[in-house]
Amino acid sequence: MCFILAAYLNHLLADANSYSGCIPLILDTGNSHKRHVVESHAWMIETQKKFGQYFHVGSLTFEDDKKIGILQAADVIAWSARRRLTGFEISGCYAPLNKIFDEHHVEEAWNSESLAHFGDRLAKYKMPKNGPLKTVGTLGKDRLG
Repeated sequence: MCFILAAYLNHLLADANSYSGCIPLILDTGNSHKRHVVESHAWMIETQKKFGQYFHVGSLTFEDDKKIGILQAADVIAWSARRRLTGFEISGCYAPLNKIFDEHHVEEAWNSESLAHFGDRLAKYKMPKNGPLKTVGTLGKDRLG
């Protein structure tokens, strides 16, 4: 569900900025939730086709974060954001990381109202009670590696 929520947030940001293209997704190959991500991505792609609802969801790729600098940068941003959200200061040699939180950085608090809206939107696509994992079947299974 976290992947779908993140992809949906990207969709809302794309709409708000009049971006009409697909958003390719790249994740660390060591992601412990890879199976869930692959099946949720496949469900979103299938939903885009079946219902004509465009979520801006593009290709999904898994790469080693030791080889792909952008994944290392994403880890640094995620670490910094978690520190800020939990009230820990980013200081010392890490202080320059505070500069990444400018007007281009988005932090969305998912409150009850936001989650209800998200759930209402997904409900119209008949997501089963137990999530996409039980309906996607073998979609995307080739990428589970």
